Amino acid sequence: MPSDVPPPQVAPGWYPDPRRQFELRWWDGNLWTEHTHNYDQSPQTGSRSDWLGRTIKAVASRAGHVFTLTLLLAAVPSVLTTLAVWWAVDGVVLTITQAPAEDIAVTGFDQGRILPLAAAIVMSFLVSVALGAALRRQTVAADAGRSDSWAVSLRATVHRLPRLLGTWISWALVLVVASIIGLVVVSIVAVAAPVLLLLIIPAVLALGCLFLIHVGLVPAAAALAPKGVGAWRQSWEAPKGRRIDFLVRSFLIWAITLGFQFFVGTSFSSLSGAGGDGLDPEADILELTRSSFLGSNLALAVGSGLLVAIIGGFAIATRAAGYGLLYKESGGAIDDALQ
Repeated sequence: MPSDVPPPQVAPGWYPDPRRQFELRWWDGNLWTEHTHNYDQSPQTGSRSDWLGRTIKAVASRAGHVFTLTLLLAAVPSVLTTLAVWWAVDGVVLTITQAPAEDIAVTGFDQGRILPLAAAIVMSFLVSVALGAALRRQTVAADAGRSDSWAVSLRATVHRLPRLLGTWISWALVLVVASIIGLVVVSIVAVAAPVLLLLIIPAVLALGCLFLIHVGLVPAAAALAPKGVGAWRQSWEAPKGRRIDFLVRSFLIWAITLGFQFFVGTSFSSLSGAGGDGLDPEADILELTRSSFLGSNLALAVGSGLLVAIIGGFAIATRAAGYGLLYKESGGAIDDALQ
């Protein structure tokens, strides 16, 4: 890059240092920053405020395409799932006895409705995986100055859907196995040497921190890396030497997006009239019906779920963009179609 100030249309990224103090310097799209590295070093990510600003900007600049993807991959499945659950729990009564002895009983459930309900849940999982990947590709492409349409992002996602599903399934298996091993170890230690539990707590916290980092980086690598490049390896190498910084950024993006989703969910759930049975939580016997969870009006239940899905889609897009840009900035391999 010949001049000290690149043209404003140049996308943020690592470029030859115009000051010649280092080999590469980070250009944030407007100005040179103080973040530098050499070719034989792992790149530094930009500041957290720059990263968060670019994350929000990437989502805002492609709001129309984010909305379309959310409508197709979140809103429509949300309506279908609500209808399936509404039909499946019709006439079901959940009786919770708190005194004199605790007991839970379910009556009125037709086992013939399990299969359609399970199909709706599986469909929701599949489209949620596709939604996250499509949003990552859409926002990372926007950050690179590309104007890929929602259809381009969705088509690329469909082509790598087997890889995405394999990554999520392997991730879930790792989590389940780790949880089982952890429970077994804690149970054995609690019986044999309870004092050693104090040593296990830091290990559990450390594993929790690793989970918080990689729960976003692994799907980002699966969605953004070129075919043939291992998502697990890329996601593990990306935060090398900077895991504390990545942890802070992960906590930040999750706190913002989950806080927003919780606010939206609690605000719109009241529209359906859910929980309007006038139940007394102190009563000895509680009887919960469909209206306790979904309300008594199907149209309101579908409408509130639809609004939550659409608005929540932008929170998912923000989380996807944040991890996508973090993966990109840290030197993770990126598909040529997104450069």
